[in-house]
Amino acid sequence: MKILSLTSFFSNCRQIAIASGLGLVMLSSCTPSGDPIAKTSCTRAIAEATYTWRVNYWTSRTGGPNAQRWEEFDSTSLTTFNAEKPEGAVTGPDDNEVWYPALPKRPTPDEMDERREPGESQDPPEMLTTVNYSLDCADGKLKADKNIYRQVAKGVKATGSANVNYTLGRAINLAQ
Repeated sequence: MKILSLTSFFSNCRQIAIASGLGLVMLSSCTPSGDPIAKTSCTRAIAEATYTWRVNYWTSRTGGPNAQRWEEFDSTSLTTFNAEKPEGAVTGPDDNEVWYPALPKRPTPDEMDERREPGESQDPPEMLTTVNYSLDCADGKLKADKNIYRQVAKGVKATGSANVNYTLGRAINLAQ
């Protein structure tokens, strides 16, 4: 067994302390899962609202996910920039300041029958509404959620831009 002198012992301790300190600095700029966080300036908040008619076809209600399938029919989309009313908006804004297009044409019974496979039954058509949020930023396009979309839209309206923190192509919060 090797015996360390007091000088080499304290030297080793100092190296460990320096390495630990660097690790803490690095962790303070990471997400909980360890991914790095960056900051960028954004000039546009985008919300794309889509209506899609869809029908659930099934062979057994209790047969699990393999006993049913979804078919999508007509859809319409409308893009809202910075919570401003876009041309072609029919309804809105909603609570998230998103505007919506006209409804697409509902599928006819014949159109639904054409897609039904032998042995299947079908539910009545239902309207699927989706909204995809994103931001145009200096570091590229980022995915966002409804809260960040609204906050960035307000910031852009007030000052022309808003700063966000992001990781892995997704805005995670407004930056200070």
